[in-house]
Amino acid sequence: MSGGNPYSSRAYSRAADDLSMLAVPLDQAIREKRLQEIPGVGGAIADIIKKLHDRHTSGPRSHAQGDSGGCSGNAFGAGPAPR
Repeated sequence: MSGGNPYSSRAYSRAADDLSMLAVPLDQAIREKRLQEIPGVGGAIADIIKKLHDRHTSGPRSHAQGDSGGCSGNAFGAGPAPR
C-alpha cells in the first residue's frame, strides 16, 4: 500500500492476523454474522472479508476448496502454500 494511509494498512494487517487465529471456521463466522466480534475487524473490513470469501467460494473449485470446502489461510490470501 505504497502512499496509502498507514492507519488503514495497519488495520488490515491486524485484522489478517486476528483472522488467522480464528477458533471457528471463517464460513461459520460469516454465516453467524460474527466477523465484527473479532478484534480489529469493523464494518468496512467485515464487508471486504465477506466479498473476498464469496468470490473465493463461488469460483471454480481449486486446491483451496478441496476437502475443507472453504478458504485456506485467511481472507486476505495468506496461509500455507498449496501442496
